[in-house]
Amino acid sequence: MLKTPDFSKLAPYLRNPLVLVGLALLLFYGVYEALIESDIIRPLPAAAGPGVVHALLNYGFATALTVVVLGFGLEFYKTRQSNSLKSLNLRLELRKAANDVQSSLPQLKDLVEHANRSRQAVASATGRLRSGMMEQWRQQIEADKIKVDHLFDSAPVAEERYDSLNPEELESKLVQVHRLQVQIEELRDKYDAAVRSDDEQRKHIREDARARGRTGGSPTALK
Repeated sequence: MLKTPDFSKLAPYLRNPLVLVGLALLLFYGVYEALIESDIIRPLPAAAGPGVVHALLNYGFATALTVVVLGFGLEFYKTRQSNSLKSLNLRLELRKAANDVQSSLPQLKDLVEHANRSRQAVASATGRLRSGMMEQWRQQIEADKIKVDHLFDSAPVAEERYDSLNPEELESKLVQVHRLQVQIEELRDKYDAAVRSDDEQRKHIREDARARGRTGGSPTALK
């Protein structure tokens, strides 16, 4: 089965003025030749006619063809330059995103550990260290630690230059890195919120301890 040509790849070249002029000349001389062959246009005298007509057609066709070729060549050069600039910008963005992932992952790992210590301390101070809520927290922590390990495994190499990738491959790689950034951001927001919640809980515990101290009660120790 014959494969249908993909004319969409030629569309950008057809915007070039030289290509349009060349195609117009080709169309004009094609119509002119057809009119002569169909005797709609009266031929010139026998002696001069063939030479003039052939010269006109030959030069006209050559001119049109030259203009078309120049137009395609110019548009190809412009497209190549545009793709080169696009690749450079994508490469820079990709390297920046990759460096951001590499620097964010160790911080995220430390944050998860800090949030876990914080929650354990608050639970101990409130007598809930062995509660069902803390068991769920520990399961959640273990699951998120596994996620962080997977993120480390999926993270791009910071020193990679990506010189061998074309624009489409660079865009695909950039999408993958952005997905990693989103996952990192979600986990960071989650554990930042957990630490803030613990800080609020500590505040209430200290206020309760001070109140019990004023009334002669025994304050709860909280690290």
